[in-house]
Amino acid sequence: EKRIQRGVQRLRSTQAAGGGSGGTEGEFTGILGQLLDKGQLSLELIRANITELMAGGVDTTAVPLQFALYELGRNPAVQEQVRGQVRAAWARAGGDAHKALQGAPLLKGLVKETLRLYPVGITVQRYPVRDIIIQNYHIPAGTCVQACLYPLGRSVLGSGTF
Repeated sequence: EKRIQRGVQRLRSTQAAGGGSGGTEGEFTGILGQLLDKGQLSLELIRANITELMAGGVDTTAVPLQFALYELGRNPAVQEQVRGQVRAAWARAGGDAHKALQGAPLLKGLVKETLRLYPVGITVQRYPVRDIIIQNYHIPAGTCVQACLYPLGRSVLGSGTF
């Protein structure tokens, strides 16, 4: 709460001083600042938006990272391969994080495999625009059709191996 108030005060003082970084004189920079400036978004709605963005960012980042660490813990050989490749890529890249990531395909594979086995979203919902039949089931137009994503990344033939 206090950080949001300080941020708004900083935006307003920047505007009063004649502009700020990235904007034209007398304008807020950033979408939320511009909406606040034009009176199109109340401070309360800005608080709600910031809270949603932060909470969503935490959920969609922290949970997959926890599952990646879980899988690496279950697979020490894979963990050592990823660690070795990341260290070597970092040394070759000379501290350039972008180059280091490009040189670590196992890390990219780790992220993709984690998201396959443990999707961030639980379900996908769609509303068909016309009547459809799926496996002899009639689904009228406008009916909510929901698919669970968790089993889609797993094979009935395998054990969901990492």
